[in-house]
Amino acid sequence: MPVALYLWRNSEVDEETVQPALSSPQARDVAAPAPLPVPVPADSAEQPAPPAAEVATSAPVVVPVPAEPATPAAGSVLHLEFGDESWTEIRDASGRMLHRQLNPAGSSVDITGRPPFELVIGNAAQARLTYNGRPSDLKPFTDSTVARFTLEE
Repeated sequence: MPVALYLWRNSEVDEETVQPALSSPQARDVAAPAPLPVPVPADSAEQPAPPAAEVATSAPVVVPVPAEPATPAAGSVLHLEFGDESWTEIRDASGRMLHRQLNPAGSSVDITGRPPFELVIGNAAQARLTYNGRPSDLKPFTDSTVARFTLEE
């Protein structure tokens, strides 16, 4: 404010044209001037303005979409346990590879997907398979040491 006072006393400027310095503490207390009204075109002057309640934006309407019922096939689970080292390959209904690796002895793996599953299990005599909680026998599908089969629902 001292700068404004100095300018006012030492010049021939109106009080209205002197702006307080923004860095002074008093300048922070001064309210900002109101914005100027926006000119309205003549066409829109004939239409009444909507009430304030109608102008407020409302939250978007969310309509709940019913989820597809969960079928056992959509989330089928294969559980494999390996007593000795064993190679496995597991593909889902679309042919996508879900699991392909050499599994160490004493390990286990859970695979979730959509059946039918195509399985190749090396060293099948040392592997135990559970499908959706039910044990599956690999012996009927084993040729030598490798089991190859398709597991359906």
